[in-house]
Amino acid sequence: MAKRIFLSHSFVDRALLNDLLQFFQARGGPVMATPTYMRTDLGEAGPERIRQAIREQMQGCAGVLLLVGDEAHNSRWIQYEMGVANELRIPKYRLQHPARTGGPPVAHAGMHEIPWSPREVAAVLNPL
Repeated sequence: MAKRIFLSHSFVDRALLNDLLQFFQARGGPVMATPTYMRTDLGEAGPERIRQAIREQMQGCAGVLLLVGDEAHNSRWIQYEMGVANELRIPKYRLQHPARTGGPPVAHAGMHEIPWSPREVAAVLNPL
């Protein structure tokens, strides 16, 4: 099975996710990993189902890459994902989208930031 990287993002900023997916080999980029992320908004399913789905997606991931757009700092689910990463001892990194000015959740502001560059992201994630 290929190495998996969990992509954490705010559903408000989900249009930015496509820009990040271009960094991965499946789309012609240099990052040698399979991106996994929450594809469906489970808001109607309730908080317990959302927590369960996040844990299922993150289980076995080699790293977590937080896509910082305009709303990452406000997302309680990103806060939760970063906490799960800590609990599972998954390395966390953040990537600021160049067209956005938001920041990460305050409690996780100190995580390693990777410049917005496919090569830079590959240099950090490929060795995981």
